[in-house]
Amino acid sequence: FNEKVKLGKKLIVVGGGNVAVDVARSARRLGVKDIRMICLESKDEMPAHCWEVEETLEEEIKIINSLGPKMIIEKNGKVSGFEFMAVKSVFDEIGRFKPTFYEKKITKFDCDTVIIAIGQAADLSFLNKTEIKLNERGQLKLNRNNFLTTEEGVFACGEVASGPGIAVEAIAVGKKAAISIDKYLRGEDISCLKFERPNSISELPEKTTELVKKYSRQKMPKIPIKERLKTFSELEIGFDKKIAVREALRCMSCGSGAEVDSNRCIACL
Repeated sequence: FNEKVKLGKKLIVVGGGNVAVDVARSARRLGVKDIRMICLESKDEMPAHCWEVEETLEEEIKIINSLGPKMIIEKNGKVSGFEFMAVKSVFDEIGRFKPTFYEKKITKFDCDTVIIAIGQAADLSFLNKTEIKLNERGQLKLNRNNFLTTEEGVFACGEVASGPGIAVEAIAVGKKAAISIDKYLRGEDISCLKFERPNSISELPEKTTELVKKYSRQKMPKIPIKERLKTFSELEIGFDKKIAVREALRCMSCGSGAEVDSNRCIACL
């Protein structure tokens, strides 16, 4: 904290996720005007939220898709450029992350600063002398019902076991793992432990949804772009009362004002 980061005039951010977006937009607020965010994924495959991508483009940050890093070019001990290869595909035939490249299709960019924001991985090398095994993706093998690893008495959860996810999922799985550990320490049998999954809400039939009035989502007001780039403050202003009520009415009245007469109606909308 409070440490000034020195950035050059031409920045390349490698990555296509929300962290890469945050890095690029932060650099823009620190005064860098020439920023390229370069990622493996096509526009439709990018892991960053679509609204984050939209706001990044609004702030005049270039997003270049379907290129993979090959080599950082150095001159006089400093970064002077970056070479990228064209991407054939990001995922294999069964959807696993497995990028392939056209190694002779090279694109070069001049730059004086490079920031790598391509995710993170756990260093699990300390497990080599244990009975804890990893799967083919380098994640911990474990029983998905009770979170027990391949070594008796050792439990795991989170991204080292399941891969990248969102915070609320990690919290939910952590709670389940804690319950499993508690039962184990009490001497209870957890071999058949299973956690009930809540029932998912089924989609309404098309003939029903056709009867529901459609209202457009209200746009969230934001501070002007020129002001946005001078500050790290929240850019969304929030709804006023009128807009908030209008937005709430979109989803709080699915029956479009229909009333149920229990003597005659079976609630089919």
